[in-house]
Amino acid sequence: MLMIENQLPLLVLQQLVAFLHGASAATDDAINNMVLDFVKLNHNSPVVTGGVLALHALDVCHRSLLRGPPRPSRTGPLDEFVPSATELHQAGVRFRPSRTRTTRSCCLHDMRFHRGVLHIPELAVDDTTGHKLLSLMAFEQLHAGRGANNEVTAYVFFNVIKSAADARLLSAAGVLRNGLGSDKAVAEMFNRLATEAVLDRRSRLHDVHAAVNAYRGARWNEWRASLVQNHAGNPWAIISLAVAFVLLVLTVVQTVYTVLPYLDQKQQQTVAAGAGIGLLQEL
Repeated sequence: MLMIENQLPLLVLQQLVAFLHGASAATDDAINNMVLDFVKLNHNSPVVTGGVLALHALDVCHRSLLRGPPRPSRTGPLDEFVPSATELHQAGVRFRPSRTRTTRSCCLHDMRFHRGVLHIPELAVDDTTGHKLLSLMAFEQLHAGRGANNEVTAYVFFNVIKSAADARLLSAAGVLRNGLGSDKAVAEMFNRLATEAVLDRRSRLHDVHAAVNAYRGARWNEWRASLVQNHAGNPWAIISLAVAFVLLVLTVVQTVYTVLPYLDQKQQQTVAAGAGIGLLQEL
């Protein structure tokens, strides 16, 4: 139903429903949400409101993913490199599923990066997801000049799943629900789609992309993440680190108390020598 070559106008369905059940059952929102039950990407996709009949089933699915106004984007240098989830994790980035109005519904406008946490809309992946995303990308290209933005294409471009390890990491974080049974298959699907995607400078994900790369480029974040990942899970390593820190502090304190009497003695000798010189000058 979501293949772009199979789309039929929803106006036809609306006329049929009105003929069978009356005009009250064939409002624009009623038809949109009737179709959404068959084409939504996630089981908890929100209803489509606004009182405007969608063009076809693919348009309904697209609207459900992009409900609400997008946040404004700041234009700037466009970085074509998108790190993998594993690389970001090594730099201290954490992954969390986006929350929209306290629900777990999928809205691509909810992807954001804040204080080292990359919030990504939860996505359920099965054997039809690749075809659905590819059709949505084609829809955006065909309707580029008719008000359809390119957020699905930008979402696919912002692909942090490049290997089976990346898919496994996002699954553990609750961002990805893998219905393919293989982390490698998920990575191959996203890599195949990403070759057809380009990030538009006007997309809000451009700012998310820039913020993630800036965070990853900070050396301190990588050092801190390495310390936590390599030692936080081992209690003996934490104890050893704490003992080493205490010993370092005690060593510094001991050195200070050893040097202070010497400096005090040198100061007294200097004062005495100065006084002696002054007395000789007076004589």
